[in-house]
Amino acid sequence: MKCNKFLSTLAALALMAGSGTALAAEPVCLASIAADTDGDGTQETAELWGTQLTSGSSYYGDLLLMVKNKNGKLITAFTPSLEGGYANLLQKGHFTGKGEQLVVRSLSGAAQNMQVRIIDAALPDAVQEIYTGSDNMGVDVTAFYRPDFKAQLDIDGEIEMAKLPHEQDYYIDCGLYDANGNLLKPYRAPQAQMSGVTVVKGADGARDWLATLQNVSGVNGEDVLAKIAGCWEYDHGWQLLDREFYTQIVQNGEFRRNLVFGNGMLYRQQAVLDGSSITYPLMAVEGKPELQNTINNELQKVWQPYADALGTTSCELDYTSPFAGPEMMSLVFFGVMGEGDEEIFERLPLNIAMDTGKVLDIGDVLDTKNPDLLPVLALLGAEDKVDFSKEVPSSWYYNGKNLVFCQKMKDGTGWNEAAIPAAELDKFLLNKDLLKK
Repeated sequence: MKCNKFLSTLAALALMAGSGTALAAEPVCLASIAADTDGDGTQETAELWGTQLTSGSSYYGDLLLMVKNKNGKLITAFTPSLEGGYANLLQKGHFTGKGEQLVVRSLSGAAQNMQVRIIDAALPDAVQEIYTGSDNMGVDVTAFYRPDFKAQLDIDGEIEMAKLPHEQDYYIDCGLYDANGNLLKPYRAPQAQMSGVTVVKGADGARDWLATLQNVSGVNGEDVLAKIAGCWEYDHGWQLLDREFYTQIVQNGEFRRNLVFGNGMLYRQQAVLDGSSITYPLMAVEGKPELQNTINNELQKVWQPYADALGTTSCELDYTSPFAGPEMMSLVFFGVMGEGDEEIFERLPLNIAMDTGKVLDIGDVLDTKNPDLLPVLALLGAEDKVDFSKEVPSSWYYNGKNLVFCQKMKDGTGWNEAAIPAAELDKFLLNKDLLKK
């Protein structure tokens, strides 16, 4: 979608002046990122602005992307082809060979489908949306219900069959089939929605590429019939390099991946390629773009190496968030890289202060200099195999009740954990508010 720069600039000037003539509410800066948009070696600042749909809502519309120079002067402005959404973020990538392009993300609709647009602002007078709503539809898929509780998917001209994932009674109760498997509502059809768009860094200076994942869902969007993974590169338009069809991707159903707490939203993204699967979090913090960036940068340090290994190295990544409070969020990543004798398993806890985005060390939570701490930990964790004889393990997380200390086994094959009730460590806690729900 090309934009009339004159109209966008007028909108940007009105926005910066706080004009409410055409906008329903006071504009808010939703996201900000430094990027070399024109490829001259100088970092510009890109800002995504929007207006709140209704008071108290986390949905923002009237989105406007502005690019400013180092002095804060407006270079150009652009209106992405997004009506609006939740959890609005900015990222960047090298897709065209000139400068860095801006990746705008929003979650839309009740199902919170992933909406992505990529903006090329290398030429301020000719800003272009190079990844559009049509591109965000992903691989071309048409799906139909078939008799005997099955679905047929036409994927780029190839036919795939999938067994419906729920028990037969589920579809009978929905009125879709009768007890004999006869299709009662042939006019209903499963729908494909984009659930994940991941920027994968190009190797050895090559351009970045996109890994997409689409869910093909049936009744009420609750039954995922299949997932379709795509691998895309930009060459005067997005070229599909590879696509894969999965009827099932097994994941731990007890993991807490999508959370809304305070003014923050943690939500998952997933990318799949060559049998490898990475599931990772993104964090939106309403009205605090700098904090949002800080947290996402820390999260990205964990997940980006796994994303960049897609297509070249066997890898797996997943995460859970056992605790999320107003002062602290605890996450645990589970990663596997490589195969056979070269396989490396990692358990990576990450504890983030919600006011600064800082990664918290155990010394920020417990008085590790107190000589009584280690003997108490050793006593309370006597039944576990974590060694507290020399130091407090630096790898830890909080699950809402216990401080859990993680220590790699001596043979490197796994991890030991010791769950110590936080109430038993009261005298050593430096900031009890961190553990409040």
